[in-house]
Amino acid sequence: MSGHAGKVQTVNGLIEADQLGLTLMHEHLLCDLRVRFAEPAEITKRAFAHHPFEVRNRWRVVADIACNLDNLLLDSIEDAVAEALDFKKSGGRTLVDQTTRGLGRDPQAIRAIANLTGLNVVMGTGYYVHATHPPDMAERREEDLAEEMSREIMEGVGSTGIRCGIIGEIGCEVLTDNELKVVRAAARAQRTTGAAVSIHTMFLYTGRAAGLRIAQELEAGGADLSRVIFCHQDGSGIDLSYQQELLRRGINLEYDLFGFELAFAASGMVAQWPTDTQRIQEVKHLIDEGRIGQVLLSQDVCVKCMTRKYGGWGYAHIIDVLLPRFYAAGVTADHIRTVMVENPQHLLSLV
Repeated sequence: MSGHAGKVQTVNGLIEADQLGLTLMHEHLLCDLRVRFAEPAEITKRAFAHHPFEVRNRWRVVADIACNLDNLLLDSIEDAVAEALDFKKSGGRTLVDQTTRGLGRDPQAIRAIANLTGLNVVMGTGYYVHATHPPDMAERREEDLAEEMSREIMEGVGSTGIRCGIIGEIGCEVLTDNELKVVRAAARAQRTTGAAVSIHTMFLYTGRAAGLRIAQELEAGGADLSRVIFCHQDGSGIDLSYQQELLRRGINLEYDLFGFELAFAASGMVAQWPTDTQRIQEVKHLIDEGRIGQVLLSQDVCVKCMTRKYGGWGYAHIIDVLLPRFYAAGVTADHIRTVMVENPQHLLSLV
């Protein structure tokens, strides 16, 4: 993208990379995750499933955040502004919203939130997991999907003129033919636009085999793997050889579920996510191994129970709560700056 090299594309236009400041690389200001919902058979559970989410019932979603439809929907600009301002008040400057097609992406609403908060907001392009794909995805050509993603970065989404600044999060959860096609299309779009690619692949669900297959597909598609992010790698430190293989290829590992210590069901699988203490230990290990330049941190706020209004941790959890715990573990303020300022500057800059 001539003239854009070294700059970051936000929903309000291009900015210099050094304007990013403290950055969250993976969040959702507005999001519709109701695709994760499955109607319960039991009448008592069904009643709760369709009841408005309330803090007093938060205990119910500890075992399964997808058991309540309303919990799976973030659709209030007012709430998003209040939550994002907590991040700004704590020193945050930039937030990457990775709500792609299939998750209710709303460019004009995202721009409104950026304007009301004064934050830099970078918006994602692409498609989420297979369950959110359009009915004709099997007929869509890889090159057409790539062209669509590229157009949303270079020209804007539809007639809004609001441009995306990152490719992702690209959903690849069970490695269907269509999911892998979208991954390859993302590699093509990266070659055209110079934007980073962010892949939704959850280590705790699909393990090493899925991650390595996705890496192979991206590599075969000509992606610059040093500008590829694997999301949701929390807990992947239990398989150090897997981490090392991804890192050797240049892929960035994103620990983006800080605060989330609950169980979560996806694609017929249920996993217990690690504690923040375990996440901090894994991040410290990567730093000790000399891989600090390939580490990213975020919280992936995407449902009501994760927001502070509904008793959750919110977008400022890392800054407000976890920094002393990072420091106690031997992660320094300079390390945090590298991971939350410098690494995002590098990845969000168009090349």
